[in-house]
Amino acid sequence: MKTKLVVSVAFVLAISAQAFAQKGGFGGEFGDRGGAPRIRWSNNVDKIAETDPFEERRRKAMGLDPVDKRYMFVYIRPIAETADPGTFNSTDIAKLSNEAWVFVKMDFDKDNPHQKGWGVKAAPMIIGCDLHANDFVKTNSIALDSIRRVTGGLPELVVRYEQKLKSDYAKANDLAKSDEAKAVKLYVDIVADGKKGYKEVDDSMVKVGELAQSALKKSELPESVSPEAGIDYLDDVVKAFKGTPPGVEAEIRIARLDHERGNVQPAILRLLGILKYDSKLKTEIEHAVRALEEIARAGETKVELAVTGDKALAKETLRKLAKDYAGTDASKKALEASKRFE
Repeated sequence: MKTKLVVSVAFVLAISAQAFAQKGGFGGEFGDRGGAPRIRWSNNVDKIAETDPFEERRRKAMGLDPVDKRYMFVYIRPIAETADPGTFNSTDIAKLSNEAWVFVKMDFDKDNPHQKGWGVKAAPMIIGCDLHANDFVKTNSIALDSIRRVTGGLPELVVRYEQKLKSDYAKANDLAKSDEAKAVKLYVDIVADGKKGYKEVDDSMVKVGELAQSALKKSELPESVSPEAGIDYLDDVVKAFKGTPPGVEAEIRIARLDHERGNVQPAILRLLGILKYDSKLKTEIEHAVRALEEIARAGETKVELAVTGDKALAKETLRKLAKDYAGTDASKKALEASKRFE
């Protein structure tokens, strides 16, 4: 008797849960008052799961098939905003959060690494991403037609990218058997244009790293002959591996050699340019920062020598150092020191 009672209660609860969910539930697929769908928001792109256990149970209780999440709708909202734009209440948009889309809401933050990577300069901003948070389409308009362009266009953009990536990777592997130079170019293109979270991009990165390591190792001989010979060789490496970590490392080595042979400003400008590269080259950007700091310290040493050296030449020397080391603290110190001799 007790067992039958438990089964009956469970059955009634299941039916009630299904009916409750269909009428709105706690903000599920339908609104609190039934009929009007509303968005199910997440607040962190780093913790997006392809399956949500709660959502799976809810859909099962409602008699709905499970759904795989494939796309991400990111809304960067102004900090002062207190309510979602009314366009988000559109039925076709709101229903997507219960289908293949994850909706993420983030406050605008110029220091947020994701927002930096997406190139977000102001809010509002809507970004269409894959589940790896790679951006494919974005708009700063919250008008309904703009939102629909994001939601309507993203699936095709992702599919086209994935298809091209697989095709290019297969082609590169075939070329590697007969024409290494062409294979390298294709692997480099995959890495330079690639997006995080894709096996073909990661595998191409490994292949590029192996091939570039050999090329960088061979640069030691021309570098030992002269800075000019080293730069000529490394220029070819930069061209071959442009946009990849090894290509950037070659650029940093060119900057060091340029500084060594007295071409200070070109070296500094090259390194400053690297600092503006894509954030996915974070390690290489850090290496460029260190190289820039070393060059600046060398400039500061020259400033100190100029100040304590020949007084008649000090002013002219300091002004030249300020010009050569423009873009670094060494330039500022040279200008300040030159005022003593006016």
